[in-house]
This record gives sequence, structure tokens and C-alpha cells, in this order.
Amino acid sequence: MYEEKVSLEEYKGLYKKNNRNRNLLIGGIIVLLIYIFFFTSKITISPNISEEATNIGQKYEYGTQRSYDLINATYSKEDKAMEVVVEFKNSNYDNINDHYYAAEILNGNSGKLEVKQIYNEDLFTVIRIFNVPKRYKELTLYFAPKTVAMEDVTDDMTGSIIINKKNVKLGDINFEKSKTSYLKERFDAVMKRYMKELKSLEKEYDSLKNELSAIEKDRQSFKENQAYMTAEEIRVQEENQVFNTDEEARIKVELAEKEKEIDNLKSEIKATKEKKNNI
Repeated sequence: MYEEKVSLEEYKGLYKKNNRNRNLLIGGIIVLLIYIFFFTSKITISPNISEEATNIGQKYEYGTQRSYDLINATYSKEDKAMEVVVEFKNSNYDNINDHYYAAEILNGNSGKLEVKQIYNEDLFTVIRIFNVPKRYKELTLYFAPKTVAMEDVTDDMTGSIIINKKNVKLGDINFEKSKTSYLKERFDAVMKRYMKELKSLEKEYDSLKNELSAIEKDRQSFKENQAYMTAEEIRVQEENQVFNTDEEARIKVELAEKEKEIDNLKSEIKATKEKKNNI
């Protein structure tokens, strides 16, 4: 009986010890999982990217009477390189079209980034950024005209292009691509934009012509039917004709302006075609 009691007590002690060891093991696993989660959080949790990614094809102002237009941005994972094609416009007539450049990676090491300007032409500027890590989430390219020394550049002189998954395309970068190839692409893109603008202007012009035609028809209808109208109907129509006369004058002014815009754009299209043919 005594031996059985001792054995039972030993069994209970062993059970408690095993149970305690199991709890410690489970607790250790939980702590390890938490540690792994936080240790890898920079990989598993993406940092917030900007909602203000630079729109392709949109004009942005910077500095004094300067603007830029992002044409495209391409990232090559294999080369860890980013190519940015942008069009700068300078309305200052100071003939200073060179820029200082700097780049920054969101939540990353920007010290290794290398920014190089490849081409700088009237219609396009090609900038390449090297050593861009594969896991980058967002890159900002800063630029300022070389109107002052670099240390004197201020924020109001500086423009920026924010690049992330919203406006970048993944692909190969042709490091041997010639200036002529870029130029032909730009001419094609400019021609495409011009034709779209021309179509829109001609549509607006036709709409104004239709308004003018409707006013003339209304005037003619009044003349033909005046004899059959009551005095009140005639009074209302005469007031309407006064309004139509004012509208007619306004529409004729707008038509002349649209016609001038269309002629100017057609001249630009012709000149662009000639430039492309002379490359």
C-alpha cells in the first residue's frame, strides 16, 4: 500500500513537471513567432507610398516660369536602374536649361543612388538613376535649374517627380539607345497629342457652327410665321431675337478664336512632321 502511494505521488509530480515543460515550450514558440514577425516586418509590411505620384503627361510648374512633363519612367530589376524621360520647358528666355539632380528612396538607403543625365534636348531629357534596390517602394527625383550654385538652391526653385507602382513600368532599359531614337519617339508622341487636340478643337468648332445655324433657323422661322402669331407671341419672339443677336455675336467671336487655334495647331503639326522627316 505504501509503495503504491509513493508511486502515485511520483506520477503526479512527473505529470506536473511535463505539463510545466509543455507550457514553457508553447510560450517559447509564441515568443519566437512574435520575434520573427517583428524582425521581418520591414519585408512583410510595405511602407506607405504617396498618393501624389506624378501623373504621366500632366504639366507641373516649378521655379519661375518653368514647367515639366513626365513622359515615362522605366525600372529594370536586373540592372537595378531607373530611366526617367521628362520634358522641361523654360519660359524665362535666360537660356539656362541644365539642372542639378538628386534622388531619394522612401524608407530606404538613398546614399548609394547615382543620378546621371544622359540627354538634354528641347523635347526630352533622359535621366538614369543607378543602384535602385529591387525592394524599393517609391523614388523621388529632385531637380533645380543651374541658375545659382548648388548650395544656394532653395525649395521654391526645386521640382520633384514621385515614382512608384502607379506610374512606373517594369522592363529592360536600352543603355545603347541613341538620341535619334528618343527624338523619333517624342515626335510620334507629340503628333499623337496634336491630333487629339485638333480633333477636340474641330468638334468644338462644329458645335459653335451648329449653334449659329440654330439661331439663324429660329430667326427665319419667326419671319415666316409672324403673320400667324398673337401680339403676345410676337412680343416674346422679339425679346428672344434680341437675346439671339447677342448670342450670335458671342459665338462669332468664339468661332474666330477657335479657327485661329486650329490654324496654329495645323501649322505646328506641319512643322513637327517636317522636323521628324529631317532627322
